[in-house]
Amino acid sequence: MMYIHPALVKIERAGSESGADMDRFKIANGYSSIWWYGKYPNHYAGDARGANPKLGEIAQEQKIDQLIEVIKQVKADKSASELQKSFFKESQTPLNTVAK
Repeated sequence: MMYIHPALVKIERAGSESGADMDRFKIANGYSSIWWYGKYPNHYAGDARGANPKLGEIAQEQKIDQLIEVIKQVKADKSASELQKSFFKESQTPLNTVAK
């Protein structure tokens, strides 16, 4: 946020509440609508006291680059639509399906 919208950041409050995983959600490798709150009741993870705009810029640029690559792959991919067609076709007769 220091990079994207610094006016919203109250860095002096960093460290006043825990960003530690409280481990209150006990389903290993599971998720629900409440899993984040169960783990992070203060609504954030980690310790923001070392945050700065440059780190935010680096993180933002990495996420943008990853998203660009995903979009390129999705646009070039032919396997997902073929798998979807196969799935829906085979779901009409579920007892006759065999993985190919």
